[in-house]
Amino acid sequence: MLSSEDGGHSFQTGTRIQPDDLGHQAMNPLPLADGSLMLPYLDFPNGEQHRLNFCRLYTARSEDNGKTFGVVPRFVADIARPYPGGAYFATDVSRGKFRGNIYGTWEEGDCGPRMVRRGDQLIREESGNRREVVVTRSTDNGRNWSVPKVLRAEGRGAAHFATLAVSQEGVLGVLWIQDERYESDARCYRVWFAASVDGGENFSLPTTVSDKVSCSDPKLNPEPYFKTRVKGGDYIGLAAAADGSFHAVWIDARDGAFRLYAARIEAH
Repeated sequence: MLSSEDGGHSFQTGTRIQPDDLGHQAMNPLPLADGSLMLPYLDFPNGEQHRLNFCRLYTARSEDNGKTFGVVPRFVADIARPYPGGAYFATDVSRGKFRGNIYGTWEEGDCGPRMVRRGDQLIREESGNRREVVVTRSTDNGRNWSVPKVLRAEGRGAAHFATLAVSQEGVLGVLWIQDERYESDARCYRVWFAASVDGGENFSLPTTVSDKVSCSDPKLNPEPYFKTRVKGGDYIGLAAAADGSFHAVWIDARDGAFRLYAARIEAH
């Protein structure tokens, strides 16, 4: 963890969180409503010596601007895939009744890439039967987390790259990419959105943000980039504007080539 006290002109090395011989992947650091700082992270197996066959999601909290963190990180969830994935967190800093809520999202299920040894080489292989967006919340600064709620676009394939944001009105928005159907290295997908107006207790039915299906064409995208990033990479984002709307950006391939698209979303 690095921190700066001079506007980013220089940085100081802070403390290490849970050092061990597992792999670690930090998520987005998150300022909380009470002024403390939360850092979510994943650990995962990164060698044949590790018998762990899934990722684990934790959060650590600092009350001194990132100089030190709590002794014991808080466990959030197991993620069935051993290959490091991702998760995204946001906090409600509005003046509404859900101020202080912390929300996290990721994809739950066994579907996803794995590194499989074939001879003396590690090969990327995709398998599994389920991968769905889930959202959890904490109402006590990350000490405890709710049972994750599933957001599902019915009749579609695996979900990817879930992200979220909270508006100044306290509305929670969730954005993700979902394949048109389950298949290995699926290339056709849409962008979906759902919202909650009651602090993550209930969500609207998922709605498509992209008006056309993206089906990437290897002839229109450079190699070797396309071999491992059939959806253009994990380039997706959601931000809440001052007027209460949400703004989504994602990599779209409706004409075969990866391009950046954006959309404004109203959710009340």
